[in-house]
Amino acid sequence: MRTRLRACRSFLLTPGSLPERFSEAHAGDAIMIDLESNVAPAEKGKAREAALAYLRQPEETDFVRILRINSPRTVEGLRDLLALHESSARLEAVVIPKCESADEIGVR
Repeated sequence: MRTRLRACRSFLLTPGSLPERFSEAHAGDAIMIDLESNVAPAEKGKAREAALAYLRQPEETDFVRILRINSPRTVEGLRDLLALHESSARLEAVVIPKCESADEIGVR
């Protein structure tokens, strides 16, 4: 992952279960693909696969790609993290929802 995240004027927040919307994000500065609250439980696996397939594509200059995973306190969140770790996805940031402390995400 890149270590820099730049400010964006506009970005598209889209569910990972709707990959046909990913290309619409290029009208703005960034995309945030959501695997959590905007994805039905039965669609979580499909959404994860679609998001990671998109994030494996070559990066574009001046376009930010962000992935919002499920809480790592859930099975789906752990699946998201494992799939991301095992993928060759390229993104600028991971958003972790519902964190209760810095310890939860390993920040010290």
